[in-house]
Amino acid sequence: MTSDPKAPGAAAVYLYVEEKTDDAVHYHSYYARIKVLTDKGTKLATVHVPYEKGAFSVAAIHGRTIHADGTIIPLQAKPSDLLSYKGGGHQYNEMVFTLPAVEVGSILEYYLQLRYSEDTVSSPEWRVQQQYFVHKAHYFFNPVYNVGQDVVDKHGQVAGGLVWATRLSGGGQVVQDSLHRYKLDVTDVPPMPTGDYLPPLNNLRDSVIFFYTSSHSGEEFWSSEGKYWAKNAERFAATSGAIKKAVADLVAVGDSDEAKARKLYAAVMKIDNSDFSGATGPKGKGSKDAASVWKQQRGTSDEITLLYVALARAAGLKAWPMQVVNRDRAAFEPTNLSVDQFDDYIAIVELGGKEVYLDPGQKMCGYGILHWKHEMTKGFRLSEKGISIEDTPAGPAKAASVQRLGDVNIDEKGAVTGTVRFVFGGLEALRWRQLALIEPKEELSRDLSDYLDESLPDGVKGDLDRFEGLSEVEGELTAYIKLSGSLGATTAKRMIVPAFFFEARGKHPFVDDDGTRRVPIDLHYATLEQDDLTYKLPAGMKMGSLPRNDNIAWAGQLGLTVAVKESDGAVNVKRKFVRAAAMFEAGMYGNLQYIYKRISNSDQQQIVLERQTETAAN
Repeated sequence: MTSDPKAPGAAAVYLYVEEKTDDAVHYHSYYARIKVLTDKGTKLATVHVPYEKGAFSVAAIHGRTIHADGTIIPLQAKPSDLLSYKGGGHQYNEMVFTLPAVEVGSILEYYLQLRYSEDTVSSPEWRVQQQYFVHKAHYFFNPVYNVGQDVVDKHGQVAGGLVWATRLSGGGQVVQDSLHRYKLDVTDVPPMPTGDYLPPLNNLRDSVIFFYTSSHSGEEFWSSEGKYWAKNAERFAATSGAIKKAVADLVAVGDSDEAKARKLYAAVMKIDNSDFSGATGPKGKGSKDAASVWKQQRGTSDEITLLYVALARAAGLKAWPMQVVNRDRAAFEPTNLSVDQFDDYIAIVELGGKEVYLDPGQKMCGYGILHWKHEMTKGFRLSEKGISIEDTPAGPAKAASVQRLGDVNIDEKGAVTGTVRFVFGGLEALRWRQLALIEPKEELSRDLSDYLDESLPDGVKGDLDRFEGLSEVEGELTAYIKLSGSLGATTAKRMIVPAFFFEARGKHPFVDDDGTRRVPIDLHYATLEQDDLTYKLPAGMKMGSLPRNDNIAWAGQLGLTVAVKESDGAVNVKRKFVRAAAMFEAGMYGNLQYIYKRISNSDQQQIVLERQTETAAN
């Protein structure tokens, strides 16, 4: 069996999945039986089991590979226990193991069990959709109520109810048996959405999530949790004497509100952000309030953001905290009754009657912009109206900009020399500046080299000469790149070079897709690209043909303008691309693909140079 009629073209299929959670005896188990259909499917032999270290332990792992001829090879290698994430008093690990001798046609079978302490419950989240088609799956949950125990939440409230949220587009229903246990059986479950530029899949994936709760409805839950959240945030951001003194030292009496906001932002951006530096406070503990963060000149991203709120308020500004779901990880789900959805704090300051969203917890993030993962997401926020769950705004296109500028010298054989500049602004600059904080110089250079390989034409190599502005928070970041190599196709009579030096590889999203898409598109952030490049032509050559000037637009969404001009043995090419939005509904996919195809066709134009001596001889 190397194909499945129910999943045409699939690399593998799940023959059976079983997941059990029993809070009465404190264990969670998972079993999978997988058929490998192609070489790509063999990657499923490596299994990652995430768990919270300390709260849970991996009690058992068993596995085997069954070949097509019936040969059974058991798992004997010891799994690796790898650190995944550590922060906020929690440590998350991954237990990783690889089933042996996997080949096309094999069946992979494994079972694992997690144990947790007797004073802990673990209401399950059944992720019904998998990476590949599922023929059959069974889910089981035995809640702790069946043994007459109470569950107390983190606020000390008795969680006297059990609720669940379901998303089962393919059918199936959670049922409760006579012993008050919950079960779900499903068949023929389609795989999760695949493709490039997918939004977070947590609110698209078929799933069932259980909750122990003291609330009678989702509205009551979020209202209650919002009050706890606000109390903790306000306590940390309290305006103390130390905070007032810090403000007096940082701002002048005559400063405008915006000047105050900028000065305070610059001050907190200088604080050691332990989420980027890895440094810890006294005895590795977090700060108790904003004043202690200022005194230590060190804090986590969240602590620094709440410090900024405290300083802004002490300076007489209207400032509010907000805690959001990081869009690079998930989208907010109101039916998921867990405040663990929320990740990072941002700050909101009212200036001139308008709200300005700031990201002081993101090291190197310039004033007035948000990291893209904090754009177009939801979270708890405070305002004069009280506590609410609100959206964050989308950033403008100019908040993420790249300018590519310079002169390219071409000799009669097509050899290239010259220096070009990549000028990054906003979110593009933030990306490189944050990488420089967490990566060694050698790794940063490799990342830039990979980036240049995607930007420069085949045969042309770019080497970093220097960065300017890498350690600055505000302003542009410039990378100076020295060019070498050869460009274009050369014959006895002519030379053909790409018209758009930085787009010669023609990599545009969606151009080669099949034209069908049923899920939204997430391009992370809006962007602005501007190229201004001059080709200096070799002696003895004249212009044969130039690319056309172009103006391609999808009103309010995408636009490309091109202007080409020849003068004095040189050709100047200007290109401006704007994508004003980052998120597109699935119904907009057809228009999006059409415009990108037009842009791709424009970017593939060429410049033809003719040799004057050959032309004269003919």
